[in-house]
Amino acid sequence: MESSLFVSFELHSPSANYGAVEEAVAKLGHGVRVHTYLWYVKSPLGAAEAAARLWQIMDERDSVLVVDATNHEAGWKHISQDASEFIKRQWRSVGVAEGSTGPVPPKSKATPQLAALLRPGEPPRKFDER
Repeated sequence: MESSLFVSFELHSPSANYGAVEEAVAKLGHGVRVHTYLWYVKSPLGAAEAAARLWQIMDERDSVLVVDATNHEAGWKHISQDASEFIKRQWRSVGVAEGSTGPVPPKSKATPQLAALLRPGEPPRKFDER
């Protein structure tokens, strides 16, 4: 099954090669540029694998965030600790445990609309942390 990925990146290296990163994004699947550094890609890959592939050609000062809208996953490398923790807390606030996008726990405060977005019965998926 293909996933709907939103790919965002920032290149901070003085020798940043935007062309190489854009080429790597294009190799993830069939996509379109939404904004300068935001792409929508239909891909056979999940968020963590897509982020890892892009990270291979990036510099340690760069950052990448991939959100899989189909499977409710996110993968990232080298985003700020504050952003990483915020994403995990907010994802958890709609019924997921830290580091997981699994089913809503019984005592969740998730609204029915948000809980419906999660896929009960599927195994938990792990976040790809810094």
